[in-house]
Amino acid sequence: MKKQSLTVVANDATKTASIYLYGIIGDFWNNGDPITAKTFQQKISALYTYNRIDVHLNGPGGDVHEFLAICNIINANQDKIHTWNDGLCASGFFYILASAKKENRHTAQNAIAMAHQAGSGAFGKSNDLREAADMLDVHDEVLAGILAKATGKKVDEVKALWFDGKDHWMTAEDTQTLGIATIESYDAQPVPENITAMPLNKVAAFYTPQNNQENMLGFNKFKSLTALAKVAAAEVTAEQVTAVNEEIVAQEIEGVTLVLDSELQTITADAGKVPSLNTQITALTTEKEAEVQKVVALTAEVAGLKKELNKPAVEALAPVTTATDGTPGTQEVTAEFETQTDREYNQIKEVRNLIP
Repeated sequence: MKKQSLTVVANDATKTASIYLYGIIGDFWNNGDPITAKTFQQKISALYTYNRIDVHLNGPGGDVHEFLAICNIINANQDKIHTWNDGLCASGFFYILASAKKENRHTAQNAIAMAHQAGSGAFGKSNDLREAADMLDVHDEVLAGILAKATGKKVDEVKALWFDGKDHWMTAEDTQTLGIATIESYDAQPVPENITAMPLNKVAAFYTPQNNQENMLGFNKFKSLTALAKVAAAEVTAEQVTAVNEEIVAQEIEGVTLVLDSELQTITADAGKVPSLNTQITALTTEKEAEVQKVVALTAEVAGLKKELNKPAVEALAPVTTATDGTPGTQEVTAEFETQTDREYNQIKEVRNLIP
């Protein structure tokens, strides 16, 4: 039965559920569908009213911190959680299997298990490597404690049995004899053939999504980069750098670009020009803002002039001529434009002149 990395099958009627942890724990080995402690806890929390939860296991291991958290979640719910080795419980999965109560640990007849110490990678000076070794010793102490509790052995006995730097493969009979799990009559899930002779990375490939399997099986997706590592830095060509960058893009790796030393020097030199360019940009920005203010002022002035032009025109004044009609009392008036008031005043004067 092929399942996704974390699948839940629940039966509301019987208040029982099964959680299938099939795959790799955490992001170890660049797994595209990882099992995480956070997701596992979410699934367990959603089933808190259920009377029994069967956790089915099938995988090669993974991130030690993720599977330790899963172990603790199972340990905190020991009354209702049963663990099952459906095919392979290797590395971290072995410790998860051992985290349930003794009577709640099960294994298929044809299942396989594997135990070993915590592993890691280290880089640096001698003190860095010593610190890494000390860190692994702490992890081993915790892992040995899980197996000691599961088997009834002392921690030193567990270390002598499994913590010698080797991978210890076990059949279902071995697992039962050691007190890790009881054999049950059900079919195990498929595991790789000759699994005990395979490197762990190839075992992991069996439980990894197809698009990652080539990398797990040893196919080199960065052939140009591998070839470049053999070339002296001074002899690296632009064509070789381009080929490596194309591989990086093809693998959708973001934030990484390979450049020649000469290109890096040019970039560094250009970066040194940035402060002066910033000063010029600031000056130009200030000048632009001043011009904008001038435009705003001129726009306001134009708007005011348009407003004046839109006012009603002043009433035209009638011209006054200097001609007379010979009527007594008339007099010449200097030619000019007459206002309304002047016109009314002149009319009154004309009426008064007509009165004897």
